[in-house]
Amino acid sequence: MRRTSSLSRFALGALVTLIAVTSAWAQDQGKVLVWAHEELKSGRVDPNWSQQIEAIELEDILLAGKSITIGKPFAADADWIRDLTFRIRNVSGSVVTFAQITLTLPQLIHPIQIPYLVGSYDKKAISLSPGEEVDLKIFQGNLYQWVKDSVAKEMELSRISKAALSFVYVTSESRGKEHGICVKVVDSRNACSTALK
Repeated sequence: MRRTSSLSRFALGALVTLIAVTSAWAQDQGKVLVWAHEELKSGRVDPNWSQQIEAIELEDILLAGKSITIGKPFAADADWIRDLTFRIRNVSGSVVTFAQITLTLPQLIHPIQIPYLVGSYDKKAISLSPGEEVDLKIFQGNLYQWVKDSVAKEMELSRISKAALSFVYVTSESRGKEHGICVKVVDSRNACSTALK
């Protein structure tokens, strides 16, 4: 009887260990989000784009409800690009009518641009009052399927470990249209100022 009980505990312990190891494999620790420094240094960015957007401020970057920091590795599954959220605040003093953060995937030979917006793809206009916050996300469905299909032409989606914040587009009533590679941030660890040096 005791021997059966010992074997049961051993089997249960082995099962728990197997589940923990499988879980660790599924949550790859090597994912990272960066500013597009390489593009600026290589001279591929138009100087007109190398400005900081002043109409909005990046409040937080969330993945599955948890904050992540630019440049710091984090654990995520294969669909982490889909699950990113950029929380922004209107700091322009007037209504913001459009906001988009665009990511690229530098590991691809033919990088794609992935837009994070508010609302639906056919209704891009927003009305973000001064001081108001909103979350920018990737559109689910066709757009994310296109991302997966584009990546699959070169590598497995699970091997994508880096995404770069490439461009920011904003339209506000007081400042008009702005575009650049940087945006104001609340957390100085997320600042892209080094990309402009």
